[in-house]
Amino acid sequence: MQRPIALLLAAVLLAGILGPVVLVAENQEENATSTDPVADSIEEATTTDDGTAASTEETGKIQSTDPVSDPGITPAGETQPALEPAGSSNGAPSGAAPSGEADILNPNPTVMAAWAMLNNGTDASADPLAQFLPSGALDVSADFQICGAVRPGAGPNDSFGVYSQFSYPGNSAFAPNDAKKRQGCGQAVSPICQMKPLEASNGLELFCQKIKNDNASLPVFGDTGTEGERYNYDAVCAELEKQTAAVYCCGQSLAYDDISGIYRASVIAQNSAGIFSNLLLSNVEYLPITAVQADFNSVNYGTVAANLDKTAQYYGKDGKQTLGAAYIRNLGNTRVRVSIEQNDMGLGKTDGRYNIRYHARYAVGNNPWTYYWPNESAALPGEIDLSTSEAVELGVTVFKYPDALTSEYSGTLTLSATGTDHYQCSNE
Repeated sequence: MQRPIALLLAAVLLAGILGPVVLVAENQEENATSTDPVADSIEEATTTDDGTAASTEETGKIQSTDPVSDPGITPAGETQPALEPAGSSNGAPSGAAPSGEADILNPNPTVMAAWAMLNNGTDASADPLAQFLPSGALDVSADFQICGAVRPGAGPNDSFGVYSQFSYPGNSAFAPNDAKKRQGCGQAVSPICQMKPLEASNGLELFCQKIKNDNASLPVFGDTGTEGERYNYDAVCAELEKQTAAVYCCGQSLAYDDISGIYRASVIAQNSAGIFSNLLLSNVEYLPITAVQADFNSVNYGTVAANLDKTAQYYGKDGKQTLGAAYIRNLGNTRVRVSIEQNDMGLGKTDGRYNIRYHARYAVGNNPWTYYWPNESAALPGEIDLSTSEAVELGVTVFKYPDALTSEYSGTLTLSATGTDHYQCSNE
């Protein structure tokens, strides 16, 4: 006996919208949030005897020769990311230093504080340092700024520059076949950025009012040079008020599909003599979000004979099984494992057993079918990597039709997703 069966997709959503659908699930990574300060990760950049930058590349990149001490930020065997000032000449970057009194006690430039932020000193969490949320939407980036409170020190003001760099988590990697050819593993997210000074009054208001009063745990403070002492709000704000220091900022962004985890923001300055400041590091967390989108909102199994497996006809005859396929896209910043659950479409049970059973699999590759009963959540083997889509095949088996026949049966299908661990970096 044959009966046509139509299965309608209804995704479980907080907003209740229906296809194309976005499902946001709670991330299961236990180490998704970190509140550890990074004061112990602060290192100083070094110069050669003639005052020029120590570099390992022909492009004149400013690079610290000291390894970063935090193994959770940089994998073993890796050097610190290079800082390459744009438009530098003879190792001396261009740009104006803040006006004001000369620093008599410390003639070298100093980064006193560094932080990352959204608008006006905000971020996505009350936890220490900065946390940002991804969009969970295709090609929508998260924009933010890296800032520092910097004192130029004594000397001419005609060739003073402040620079920042932003780096991926040191212990997480993208898939080997990442479409954007990203690696992760402490690699720079974007080129070196030359930071721009804020107007003196704007910098003072940002750091000494908005951040100090509303988000005081946002910055990392640098070493004063006295053993065991670091700058604090009083010391930095005193310099900003005298205009012997200034706040510098640079725009950065993370893609919707950049790895979740702890990133590193670096701020460094260089004066007209080619002398570098301390290199001040701050952790920035890209919070995990698990999100998938299905490009289908109904599944038609067609005419289904009893006791025969039937696969829904999504695929064309081109031999590649891609034309018209049902796809699930990863829109988050974690790798995802997808689960499917369906009801019994009104076919009920016989002798305590459901009269219908389902099966599903990813279409590409020789994947086995996953079989599951109504109202039972089944996880598809494998994960969907960042910024990728996977075609899925859906099938059904009807063991018995009810005695009271109808011409059509319909039901619901629910997709859910959970985040899984990123690929790990190799220390080789």
